[in-house]
Formats: sequence, C-alpha cells, structure tokens
Amino acid sequence: MTQAWRILAGLAAGLALGAAKGLIMGMAGGPDPVAEALKVMDKRIAALEKNVADLAKALSSMHNQMLLLENRIRIGELQRRRDEISELKGALAVMRRAAGHCP
Repeated sequence: MTQAWRILAGLAAGLALGAAKGLIMGMAGGPDPVAEALKVMDKRIAALEKNVADLAKALSSMHNQMLLLENRIRIGELQRRRDEISELKGALAVMRRAAGHCP
C-alpha cells in the first residue's frame, strides 16, 4: 500500500507541476517569459551597437575634417613664409646691387 501512495503522490505532484506550468504559461501569454526578455535585450543591444557604430563614423568624419583644417592652416603658413623669404631674397638682391656687387 505504501507503494500505491507513492505512485499516487507522484501523479499528484506531476499534475500539480503541470497545472503550475500551465498557469504560468497562461499568465505570460504562452511563450517563455525568459526567452521573450532575452529577445528584447538582444534588440536593445543591437540598437546600442548601431548607435556606437554611427557615433564612431561621425567621430571619424569629424577627425578627418579637423585634420583637413589643420593641414590647410599649415599650408597657409608655409605659403606665407615662402612669400616672406621671396621678399627677403628680392630685398637682398637690391641691397647687393646698391653696394656695387652685380651678379
């Protein structure tokens, strides 16, 4: 008789677990709530990764624009110095001629 009680208790426990699972699944709307939460998290992570990639592209573009501006400033400074040197060269040539040294 003890074995019959064990079988009956096992059946009752199985039915109770099945009922609890059905209740939980019914409350959650059917699908596994953990799986649904993971799907939502995956979507959010994908959106965040896209945002990071977009920001990286924008930052790279800004960096390139900054480098371009810096190079333009450097080129302008080099051109200014070239013009100064050219003027000094011309002034030296005039001074040399005035001193009587004609090349």
